[in-house]
Amino acid sequence: MSVQGTPPAKGPRRPLLIVLGACGALILIACVIGAAVAGFFYLRRNQAAAGQPTVAYILDTSPRMNEPAEGGTRLAIAQSVLSEIVRPASPDVSAGLRVFGSGAVDVSCEDTQLLVPFAQANQSAIADELVGLKAGPSSDSALAQAMIAAIRDLSSTGGPHSLVVVTGGSDSCNPESGALIAQEAERAGIDLRTYVIGFQVPQEEAQAIKSMVEDAPGASYLPASNEDTLRAFLTSIQHDIDEPSQSTTTFQPETACDHPYFPLRQGATWSYSGSGFSYTWIVTGVSGDLSNASASVAMDFEGGSFVYDWTCSGDGVQFFELANMSLDQLGSFEFSMTSQSGSPLLPGDQFQPGASWTSSYTQTLTGAVEGISVDFTAVVDESHTAGDRQTLTTGLGTFDVIPVHTTSTVSSTSDFGSFTTTSESTIWYAEGVGIVRLESSSEGSTYTSELDNYFVP
Repeated sequence: MSVQGTPPAKGPRRPLLIVLGACGALILIACVIGAAVAGFFYLRRNQAAAGQPTVAYILDTSPRMNEPAEGGTRLAIAQSVLSEIVRPASPDVSAGLRVFGSGAVDVSCEDTQLLVPFAQANQSAIADELVGLKAGPSSDSALAQAMIAAIRDLSSTGGPHSLVVVTGGSDSCNPESGALIAQEAERAGIDLRTYVIGFQVPQEEAQAIKSMVEDAPGASYLPASNEDTLRAFLTSIQHDIDEPSQSTTTFQPETACDHPYFPLRQGATWSYSGSGFSYTWIVTGVSGDLSNASASVAMDFEGGSFVYDWTCSGDGVQFFELANMSLDQLGSFEFSMTSQSGSPLLPGDQFQPGASWTSSYTQTLTGAVEGISVDFTAVVDESHTAGDRQTLTTGLGTFDVIPVHTTSTVSSTSDFGSFTTTSESTIWYAEGVGIVRLESSSEGSTYTSELDNYFVP
C-alpha cells in the first residue's frame, strides 16, 4: 500500500498526520482480517544428495498462453520469469528444456519437443531459448505427454531428479493422464520431485491439474495468479534444486496453530484481491506444540510489507499481532503488544455456528517520518458472532464456510490527538483453507477482499 500526495510547503505536521491516519487504518485492517503474508513459498524436501542434480523444465507454449496478462501475455511473462530464474542457477546442475503445444509435432496431442538437451552448465542456453519462444497454433494441450516424455528424459540421467512445469491450463488430450504419469515415474525407477505451477489457470482446470498431480509420487500443484507469485515459486524451487543438501523435511509436527479453519503451517500461502488492493500472505515459520505455538507471517503488497508474530493457544488464534511495518514512501515502524485478551478466532473445538466471544488488545507503534518521531497507541475492542454453516461461491470456486461477524472499536492516541473509529466486518472461513472472503465497513467506507489462490501443505 502506498500513501499518495505531496506534503505542503509549510511545516512537517501534514505528512505526519497522514502517517497516523494510515497507521490507524492499517491496524484496523489487522484486527479485522488478521494478517498476511506475501512473497514466496518455502519448499521443504528431504532428499539425498547422491549423484548429480538434474532438472527438466517444461513450458506450456499452446495458444492459451497468448491470453493477456498484466504486463503482456501469459507466455511472455512465464518465459521471462523462468529465464530470469534459470540463467543464474548452479552450473553444477544438469538441465534440459522441453515445451508442448508449439506446433513442432503435427499430431497435436503428441506435440512436445525437447528444445535444449540435458547438459551441465547450459542454463544460459536454456534462458536464451526461452526468450525466443512463441505460442503454437493447435488448441490441444499435451501437458501429460510432455511430462511423460520428460520423465523418460530424466531416467537416463544422474540424480536427484526434479521436474518443473509451468502451464496455463490442464491436459486436453487424456483424462487418465495422472495414472499414466504415475506409471511412467514408477517405470523410470527414479526418485522424482515434480512441481506443476498453474499460471493464471481457471479454477475448474486447476482442480483437474491438481487431481492429475496427486496420482504422481512426490508431486505438488502450485497455483500462481500473478507474476510475483510465479517468481516466488520458481525462486524457491530453484534453490531447492541447486542446494538439495540444504532442504529440510517435508513432514511438519502439528501445533496449536494448525487450526482446522485457518491452517497456519510453514509454507502455507494465500493471495487476495479486492477494492483495488492485492496482497499475499505466507507462513514463513512455525514453532511450538499442541498447547502453545507461534507463527511468523509475512504480508507483501505494492508499496510495502508487514511482518506478523501470531500466537496460538487454548484461547484460539491471535492473528492481530504486528511486529513491524515497512512503507516505501514513509519508512519502517516497529510495533509492540502491551496487553491482550481473548482471540479473534476460537480454537477448533469451540468454533461452531452460534458461538459468541470477545477479544481486545493494545498495540503501540514507534518510528520516524522526515526525522520526526512517531508514537501511536491503538486500543482495540472486538465482539464476534459465528453464523450458520453455508456455501459461498467465489471466483475460485464454491466453499463450505462459517461466517464470523465482528464489531470493532479502535481508540487511537498520539501527540497529535485522539480519535475513535468503529467497523463492522464479516469473515468467511472454510475448513482446511482459511479465510475465503472478507467484507468490512468503517466510517462510511467499505472494503472487500476475496481469495484468489492458496496453498496449504
